[in-house]
Amino acid sequence: MIPRRRIYGVKEDFGLILQYLFSRRDAAADPVADFEQAFRDFTHAGHAVAVSSGRTGLKFILMSLDLKRGDEVILPAYTLKDILYIIQSLCLKVVLADIDPLTFNISPESVSERITDRTRVILATHMFGAPCEVDRLVRIAADRRIALIEDCAHAACSFYRGKHAGSFGHAAFFSFESIKPVNTYGGGMVITGDPDFAARIRRLRGSRVNKFPFRKIAVAAAENILLPGPVSAPFLYLLSLPSWHETVEKIYRMSQRSGLRQGGMAPLQAEIGIRKLSSLKERVGLIREKASYLVSLLSPDIQVQHMLEHAEANYYFFVVKVPDRLCEVRRYLLSRGIDAGVGSEVTDDCSAYLRERECVNAREVFSRALQLPLHYGMDRSSIRFVADALNAFYQ
Repeated sequence: MIPRRRIYGVKEDFGLILQYLFSRRDAAADPVADFEQAFRDFTHAGHAVAVSSGRTGLKFILMSLDLKRGDEVILPAYTLKDILYIIQSLCLKVVLADIDPLTFNISPESVSERITDRTRVILATHMFGAPCEVDRLVRIAADRRIALIEDCAHAACSFYRGKHAGSFGHAAFFSFESIKPVNTYGGGMVITGDPDFAARIRRLRGSRVNKFPFRKIAVAAAENILLPGPVSAPFLYLLSLPSWHETVEKIYRMSQRSGLRQGGMAPLQAEIGIRKLSSLKERVGLIREKASYLVSLLSPDIQVQHMLEHAEANYYFFVVKVPDRLCEVRRYLLSRGIDAGVGSEVTDDCSAYLRERECVNAREVFSRALQLPLHYGMDRSSIRFVADALNAFYQ
């Protein structure tokens, strides 16, 4: 089985955990502060604050903006639906903007159409690690005196016009979940150029320190061992069936729960983060080479997520838009030993959860988006095998 993802560095992380647990440590050392400094240097941000998750980072950002009940937050309709619940939990109104059908990112034209006198925030998501037209969104936000926040949950080591994603808006948040480019088995980071805003985030975070999420690293190890083998086939087959999809997905999500509080990152997570960050540019460079090769092999009928000029994606997910028969092609690839993602496994069409105007492009992309395997464990022969199988289905 060629899994659609591979969690980086799990074996090495176990070694680091053992070393951390059984070796003497400098009592004055502060790995979290060191990780914040390293991330600040990597992104060229003014300030970086480590938090317990990317979602917590978003919540803290919104809480620090002095928003009032009923204020509006514009975000793309094609994104993780949990983002809606975070915004609504703060008594703010979600306003969904449509996406560009080629880049799968938020459309600046749609954003402009949605702005009202109650709009206070634009949330610019760099979907699947591909930078959006954030420079245009900066101008729109500045003209209307609206805060621009960048959702960089997918976008560590993605660049636009030579600047790291997250460097354009008032603040940005990153996620370090198990499958992210920087993986600390949970955790996140908020960056901003405003020292007063960073101080607000730190006050909200407080002095609470979470325990290391040992369950998550155990699940990551099991996933790396089991998914490439034949034992994963029944699980993936059930996931592909509409009648079983929700149940199987719920079981997986339960395995990812760690009980982390809305506070700071565990020191051991920060130690892992520093090591992962040091190799990030090299790893993403290899993934970009693999992505370029995969693109060169795919039929013109397969529409690859379009990259803007001056954009450098990290290819967190490699997502294409297929002509039709999405569920059929997913099961066909599975029969060939290729795991691919569809529907909410890729991300959500959030307009389906809100009673408001339909976002046509978001719905169309959701109904045709296919996540193909692309990760560190794939060589050129496995990449060609995936491309040939997908091309064969449509030929």
